[in-house]
Amino acid sequence: MGADVIIVEPPRTPVVSFTLKTWALEDVGEVLHKSFGIVCRTGLHCAPLIHTYLGTSPTGTIRFSLSRFTTDKDIDYCISAIDAIVHATV
Repeated sequence: MGADVIIVEPPRTPVVSFTLKTWALEDVGEVLHKSFGIVCRTGLHCAPLIHTYLGTSPTGTIRFSLSRFTTDKDIDYCISAIDAIVHATV
């Protein structure tokens, strides 16, 4: 799809963290919010040292935090939004 998803070995929290090679993280966050109503977090997430380990320093990642209230429909919507951004249809 064009996204580089950060894979974390179990045990882990319900977080999806990724980057897009052709977009600045802050721009992705703004487009997700303004065009799709999706709130996410971008950057180093108060944990800059882990990004050196993950290879995502100095910019960080885009992060979705899931909860027990997150539905399959919510996840599908986020994937569609990211696909639209990757293919620049927004």
